[in-house]
Amino acid sequence: MTEEIILRDYQTEIANKAVDKLKSLSIVYLALEVRVGKTFTALEAAYLYGAKKVLFLTVKKAIGDISGDIDKFGKLDVEILSIDSAHKATGDYDLIIVDEAHGLGAFPKPSNRAKNVKKVVGSLPVILMSGTPHPESMSQLFHQFWISDHSPFSSYTNFYKFAHEYVDIKQRVFNGRPANDYSRGKEVMFTPVVDTYFLNFSQKQANFHCEVEEHIIDVKMQEDTMKMIRKIKRDKVLTMDSGVILAETPVKMMSKCHQLSSGTVILEETGMIIVDNTKAKYIEWYFKGKKIAIFYKYKAELEMLKAIYGDNMTEDIVEFNETGKNIALQIRSGSMGVNLSAADCQVFLNIDFSSKDYIQSRARLQTQKREKVDVYFLFSEGGIERDIYKSLQKKEDYTARYYKQYF
Repeated sequence: MTEEIILRDYQTEIANKAVDKLKSLSIVYLALEVRVGKTFTALEAAYLYGAKKVLFLTVKKAIGDISGDIDKFGKLDVEILSIDSAHKATGDYDLIIVDEAHGLGAFPKPSNRAKNVKKVVGSLPVILMSGTPHPESMSQLFHQFWISDHSPFSSYTNFYKFAHEYVDIKQRVFNGRPANDYSRGKEVMFTPVVDTYFLNFSQKQANFHCEVEEHIIDVKMQEDTMKMIRKIKRDKVLTMDSGVILAETPVKMMSKCHQLSSGTVILEETGMIIVDNTKAKYIEWYFKGKKIAIFYKYKAELEMLKAIYGDNMTEDIVEFNETGKNIALQIRSGSMGVNLSAADCQVFLNIDFSSKDYIQSRARLQTQKREKVDVYFLFSEGGIERDIYKSLQKKEDYTARYYKQYF
């Protein structure tokens, strides 16, 4: 017998409001801050709407957690797929839920992911969900709504035509070439349109008192690693016994320095290798006795962690929650939709440039019952990570301001 799920009052209230919007607009956007219970709210909205068969699209890493929530909810026939597997959907659905919808927000051209989701959604009613609906620019909303025939921007056949009205287009230089920058969405234009579709709710409204406290740890890498970084900056090329590192453009230079700063590097022909496991060894020593969630950026960093932790490391959310093992997740794929509240603290072996991933990933441990979450960033002394972190701090203000303007 399925255990009855009792929703919080605000979830029921939001679900009822969502039904009204689905009936009048065929689209509702649940812009609920991370960890306040988007999944059950969306399922309740689908149930109250009268849907019988629902397709739930989410990120791959979150499927396990969300499948459990769907089973607990128990009142709907729900098919769950990875959002990247939307093209495999073949059912006769009454409604579609798109979790982490901001992942469809690439511009100026739609991503393949957005194109595949659009083919499935069509004219069906759709619930969009995200805790970071437009983390860097309101321009990211166009293709999220574009997946539906009922988009408020449907009169624009593509992003470029839409941008002439909704975006303050500027010319920038990218990789030495002039190009249009479409990131400056005009909030004064967007707000009266999208507010009709949005239901916003913050952690503060949900009585969250869980603060995220960030700690920065500087790690001294091997001297040979720092010599490699200095040489690649100076010569733009470095020949090793295992292969060649090329950094002939500013973008590649930044990428190679980023890789080396955490102990790995991609060679031109032979792929990524580990050159310095100092950070992984430091994590194992510093957090010994704690159950931790480790976020990494490059695949070789995972291999580095596995070599240090052995059987005490998993990549599976269910195994992490049910055992004493630590977990390692890639920042991009593991930052959304997963519940890591079983961890004592969160550790970033490396850091990514995406403010969306930064905001989402550091919120994975938050719950209503916790008062504080400790998040640790390991930066190599003299490396690039601290500069990336400073950049993300500035970008974070955009999402924080988004919620503050309503509450």
